[in-house]
Amino acid sequence: VRVMYPAFAAEEGSDAKLEDTVQLRRLRPMPPPPASAFSGSLSAGAPLEMLFEDGWWQAVLTASETAEDGKAVLVVQTVYHNQTHRIAPGEVRPCLLWHWRCDRWERAWTLGALDTHYAMLLDDEDRRVHGMDVREKKALELQARRAAKQEEVEGKRRLKEEEKEARRRAKEAEERARREARE
Repeated sequence: VRVMYPAFAAEEGSDAKLEDTVQLRRLRPMPPPPASAFSGSLSAGAPLEMLFEDGWWQAVLTASETAEDGKAVLVVQTVYHNQTHRIAPGEVRPCLLWHWRCDRWERAWTLGALDTHYAMLLDDEDRRVHGMDVREKKALELQARRAAKQEEVEGKRRLKEEEKEARRRAKEAEERARREARE
């Protein structure tokens, strides 16, 4: 299949876009856009993808800061290259993993999910090259469904924890305001 990469020039200084031939099994749809409040909902340790040098890189949020100009800045560390970057909140999106067995994107809520996903990809590639029987294929599909369900449960648990923390902070702020009003 012939593809064109809109982010890369065919030659330096050229308006022509880079084209290449890839195997059909290597293609996947574009991930959905992030929710408008995505970057504001992140907490330290959250896996995400950052836009850097015309590509999306898997990273982990380490801190949120305010720049000298008053704008928010996210401090992230890349997962596989261990580099720290300071980026604008608009340059991040959820860390989504393409589950080709299920034909859908799933959000990675933990770094362990990334490791599991890549191990499955390597295993799938090995099995594709060396072949597998129907029973093995069904077992792999079941494993993928279980992993997706585990990620979903983990995501819901994390959201509940974040909501609980937000309620606790709101309650503290309310109590602090009452104390200040009494003083």
